[in-house]
Amino acid sequence: MGHNDDWTADDYRQKQPRGLVNAEVTTNPVTWRIQGTRAEDPLRGPLSTGGLYGEREGWHLPSAHTNRWPSASPTTPIEPGVHWYSTKTRLSIPRDQDVPVTLHFDKGSGDYRTLIFINGWNMGEYVNGEIQQDFTLPDGILHPHSHNTITLAVIAETASRPGAVSLRAAANLRGGVPAP
Repeated sequence: MGHNDDWTADDYRQKQPRGLVNAEVTTNPVTWRIQGTRAEDPLRGPLSTGGLYGEREGWHLPSAHTNRWPSASPTTPIEPGVHWYSTKTRLSIPRDQDVPVTLHFDKGSGDYRTLIFINGWNMGEYVNGEIQQDFTLPDGILHPHSHNTITLAVIAETASRPGAVSLRAAANLRGGVPAP
């Protein structure tokens, strides 16, 4: 519970309540259900980050059985709704080099946003038409010397055509402390 602050000197308007403002006690029983993930992961715990059906089912995890999904490109035109894409890739970055890797989104058409999961971790959200198109994938989440799972949940509000998605090297630096 709190109050909205509209920055006026009128004392009444400064104290508009927000949140739960009214309740009624009845004899009707009310039950609540808390729903976590079905595919619990010992690293991430039982709760979903965003509550999408695919998150509850564990589709964003590296262990998800996405090989049964139909093959599709994230740039294929889509109808409104949630569309899931997953791919596995192997990186082989030389151990004596520090190569920051980003996930790049080309601008598409339509109103959509994309939740980004790298090896099961939610790493951000791309919103079509917004400024941020590159998302840094830090070592530890991204495995620079082995397999990685990239899963995208594209949430379209209108018929859309998402832009291409690619991994990019942001730099190639030598020296420093080698990544494990």
